Amino acid sequence: MIIRIRLFAGLREALNQHSLSLDVAEAATVGTALAQLAELYPKLPLTGLAYAINRQYVTLEATLQPNDELALIPPVSGG
Repeated sequence: MIIRIRLFAGLREALNQHSLSLDVAEAATVGTALAQLAELYPKLPLTGLAYAINRQYVTLEATLQPNDELALIPPVSGG
């Protein structure tokens, strides 16, 4: 099934795009989708992120559905 992944900040800059599509297995979780991304883009910084499916914050164990939008949200810093 296809999901859409939204990228922000350093993730977006690392891939030079704000979103991408990913083909994941049925009943894939956020964690399995991240593992696939890590294989496809080994230099992508995937630690310390927050995750949201269709604008709802979730954990790595959350199950994805076809056409879901998975947002990968880096930590915010500043002062």
